Amino acid sequence: MAMDYRAGLRLAALSGKYGLSTTAIFHRLRKAGVPMTRKTHRYNERFFAEISSEDRAYLLGYLTTDGYIVEGPKRYVVTLSSTDPEIPRAFAALLGSLPVYEIAPTHQRRRLVEYRVSVCSKLMVADMIRLGVRQAKSCRETFCQQVPAQFLRHYIRGLFDGDGTLGLYAADPYPPQFRIGLCGSEDLLMGVSRAVADAVGVPLAKVRHRNGRLYQITWNGNNIAPAVARWVYNGAALFLPRKKTIADAMLT
Repeated sequence: MAMDYRAGLRLAALSGKYGLSTTAIFHRLRKAGVPMTRKTHRYNERFFAEISSEDRAYLLGYLTTDGYIVEGPKRYVVTLSSTDPEIPRAFAALLGSLPVYEIAPTHQRRRLVEYRVSVCSKLMVADMIRLGVRQAKSCRETFCQQVPAQFLRHYIRGLFDGDGTLGLYAADPYPPQFRIGLCGSEDLLMGVSRAVADAVGVPLAKVRHRNGRLYQITWNGNNIAPAVARWVYNGAALFLPRKKTIADAMLT
């Protein structure tokens, strides 16, 4: 840790790398006799103050399903972790060249390398809460009503890339058919179902209960599912490549 700090990594970066609060990092380094400063990397803390672009809408959706926040009172952190490197790297670059850490696999809990970006910011956490992202958010997330209509499909693409499924599925005795699905809270999925129905002209996807507070929606069929995929992914500038590849295959 001390070597990382002397190499130029500051508290927010070390917090993301070691999974400790910036306060804990500070005290450990000071106890080790390392000359300390609380300066961190410069970044745009108000990136989510207004959803005014494709990348902000997309990343809001992605963080809603595949990120997490710490709401304080002593620590305020927004973290994006993924086994796919592309989105953490894009997020870090858009915020201001923040470091992306590669977290090695650990036994049974994590079998793939995890790419992680952490932002220590009370302002960003407040914006996240206002936009429907909460601490310990599993099944508590809400559909964001503050995303402008022109960016709505990018927000929903972020949701799909974070926690959605799409592909060709077989269910005997029926022939294989395309399917797109998403899991989450009832409120989030009801909002997505209505937004997709209004924009694409497909029937409302039924919000089905899975277990506890977890729900699921799906669009099935070789006409309906590709229509949804076309609206979500066509012409996108920011996306998860492996899911975009599947979506493109659905449209050929």
